[in-house]
Amino acid sequence: LVESSIVWGTVSLDGRPIPGVTVMSETDPEAKAIYFNEFLIPDPKLTATSSSGLYAFVDLHNGFHALLAQRGDSYFGHQNVEVEAGSVAIGDI
Repeated sequence: LVESSIVWGTVSLDGRPIPGVTVMSETDPEAKAIYFNEFLIPDPKLTATSSSGLYAFVDLHNGFHALLAQRGDSYFGHQNVEVEAGSVAIGDI
């Protein structure tokens, strides 16, 4: 039995979700974020956050991850998360 891990978060500013932000794992550059549309449904066509601000990573390797958020070419924010198999790590930025 393989247990998955999930990093789940919202990109926001002053309590409001922010669209147009890309999130990447600096510690696992090959990992691709999943973005959710305005109906909170994962949408593989999205390449950045929608008006929901939601994103997730599935099956990052166990341990520490440094997440980086960018809007266009500009720094938006970062978050550090600890990933463990079979659990959800919150990565709000």
